[in-house]
Amino acid sequence: MVPQLADEMALIVKLRALGAHPDIPAGLTTWEQRRDAVKAVLDPVGEETYAVRNGKRISMAMEYARTYGEVP
Repeated sequence: MVPQLADEMALIVKLRALGAHPDIPAGLTTWEQRRDAVKAVLDPVGEETYAVRNGKRISMAMEYARTYGEVP
């Protein structure tokens, strides 16, 4: 599943807000390269709650799974 660019960028912005900065290479990249860079910094913040939707806690790992269609 190729993620929508807006969803992917929203996830990266949320990671940066938590202090995790994915090392995404400059220039043109594939979504696999970006996914791997995001996955590399997800471990320390994976269970951080960044939102509550409809009374449910949404973690960074859940957002990763929604964006990339796979569990980190």
